[in-house]
Amino acid sequence: TASDTLWGGVPLVTLPGLTMAQRVAASILVFSGLSNLVARDRSDYLQIALRLARRRSLVAKAKQRVATLRDSWRLTDVAGWARDFRRMAGQLYAAALQSEETLMTRHHVLA
Repeated sequence: TASDTLWGGVPLVTLPGLTMAQRVAASILVFSGLSNLVARDRSDYLQIALRLARRRSLVAKAKQRVATLRDSWRLTDVAGWARDFRRMAGQLYAAALQSEETLMTRHHVLA
């Protein structure tokens, strides 16, 4: 996947498509400050790939950007994700309990 590729320090070029899966790589690249690797169309995709092949300094710059961001990406912050997930699960549980209490109260009023 795009995130695995970038995590490995390898820049990639992408052309977003119509489905969400086809747009994920573009979102990750834009989020990472590498929007110059997101093509607008097939011709642009080819031009970006050729530019990278001809100018290795651009690949090195992209790799450096990825290496700099890798340790601070929210995308790879597993501890932060777990913390946010735990908080969200607690909020959903509290909301479910409140909904259940509301339904039980309404049921008793109607009975």
